[in-house]
Amino acid sequence: MTEAQILQLGLALMLGWATCMFLWGQLRYDLVAIVTLLGAVLMGAIPAKEAFSGFSDKAVMTVALVLIISKSLQQSGVIDAVGRALKSFAAQPLVFLGLISGLGAILSGFMNNVGALALLMPIALAVAALPARVLMPLSFATILGGMITLIGTPPNLVIASLWSDLLPQSDPLSMFDFAYVGGPVALIGLVFIVLIGWRFLPENRGAETATALFEKKDYLTEIAISEGSPALGQTMLALENASDGEVTIVSLQRGNQRHSFNIRSLNARADDMLFVRAGPLALEAWLKDTGLEIQGAEQFEDQLDQDHDLGVVEAVVQPGAWAEGRSAKDMRLRRRFSANMVGLARAGEMYVERVARTPLAVGDVVLLQGDRTALPDTLARLGLLPLADRDVTLETAKQPDYIPLIFFTAAIGATALGWMAVEIAFLACVAGIVISGRFDKNAMYEVIDWPIIVLLGCMLPMGTALEATGAAQTVAGTVASLAGGLDPIWVLALIFLLSMTLSDVMNNVATTTVMAPISVSVAQSLGAPPEPFLMAVAVSASCAFLTPIGHKNNLLVMGPGGYKFGDYWRLGLPLEILITIVAVPLIWWVWG
Repeated sequence: MTEAQILQLGLALMLGWATCMFLWGQLRYDLVAIVTLLGAVLMGAIPAKEAFSGFSDKAVMTVALVLIISKSLQQSGVIDAVGRALKSFAAQPLVFLGLISGLGAILSGFMNNVGALALLMPIALAVAALPARVLMPLSFATILGGMITLIGTPPNLVIASLWSDLLPQSDPLSMFDFAYVGGPVALIGLVFIVLIGWRFLPENRGAETATALFEKKDYLTEIAISEGSPALGQTMLALENASDGEVTIVSLQRGNQRHSFNIRSLNARADDMLFVRAGPLALEAWLKDTGLEIQGAEQFEDQLDQDHDLGVVEAVVQPGAWAEGRSAKDMRLRRRFSANMVGLARAGEMYVERVARTPLAVGDVVLLQGDRTALPDTLARLGLLPLADRDVTLETAKQPDYIPLIFFTAAIGATALGWMAVEIAFLACVAGIVISGRFDKNAMYEVIDWPIIVLLGCMLPMGTALEATGAAQTVAGTVASLAGGLDPIWVLALIFLLSMTLSDVMNNVATTTVMAPISVSVAQSLGAPPEPFLMAVAVSASCAFLTPIGHKNNLLVMGPGGYKFGDYWRLGLPLEILITIVAVPLIWWVWG
């Protein structure tokens, strides 16, 4: 084997390993990207002096700036005011679904789509009679909206960056170049979701959504039996009967033994730990009647003054949240945040392990108790998204502040008119927002999704290496030979389907950086224009509708919507088929 062939083989093995790790999902994707980049450098596929060239790419800075701007818009209260106006359409479910999905798509075209979903999901939960029929369509709408603009989704930024490198003869992509294809695709996808697609979702999941979890017996709470408790000596059956059927004792921890079967005849002893299933309201009444208390409640209440007004709030764990992967015990919730986690639900079901010791995962729904006025700040510090207004007021701004919106609109205008490059315009926007005091400069770096930044910085050189080592050309030659005499538009469809499939199971940035150079080489081997092949990767890499793991928004609605893994196929599969039928000929017509 020649040296070039050895490099190609080594690079292929590294990318194959990375793909397997992305699919496995047990390692952080930023860690996988770091190891992949390191392997490529050690084998010589990427020169050491170019190892960190990806971090100097404008796409990395643009993603970071978009995240800061998105957070400032979220905190301004402007979009909240628009969202709350949607509540007047609560009596018209189809109109409400169309309006909230359309708003989600528009917002995600100009801000981080996770942020767009975070703004609208509490409204959907508060208004929709069957939130499970609304949350997945809303998630899909925010993904579709990201296809419209350069800044709408990371794959578009990656393609714009690689466009100049792989196609130096072509003009750079501007803010709305993606709208020629992304706009019609998003519009047709939204019409399908609103008029037809939502009917494919299971109606009976409405009883398992976060709103219903708050009212029904779907939270697991730890109850301590202390010395002198009025419950001592009573049987589990007697304690259950005190709730008139509203509380179920799931299991009992006595010493090192966990009892889950035939426990109703057991008598309560000091230091027993009961695991009960109940809604917050029923639990509160039951604790009062039996004289029991939540585990750690005494220490928790001692931390708060008598003047503090205790409230309860329901929230979901967002992607990248500080609380992700940490348990209540790890976070020292009571000591550090003066909050008590009294319930946990996962994928719409009660979680049956120790609540305080269970590491939280993205999409988990938790029930927190704490000082009513401090809970909003606690949620923000933990990275939790409030699902609906309960006993606490969670609005971020009483009066909308239009200054961040003005700065952002000016940046979009400057970019669209060609006065400034997008990264410079957005940098000026962030500077204006911070200098005007509309955003806390100390919190500016906290809102950046650093794993995505690391992933981008590490994977961008991999795309360049595929092209430089000839690996992309080798793969392209194989694809071209297998395609035989197929018309280029059919090969374009194959590239589209392959990228779409990969994005359903691995990060869309990784999909884009791998598929972009390969698609250009395939086009060149066929003698076809490369522009439509790159655009096909941009559109298809954003179409993650089959699984909850393909996109953060899908994972975010899984718990509140009570969805199962297979539910995403119900709506996602026909949507992806429709998008393929519409997008492929449209891409060829516009860019070919």
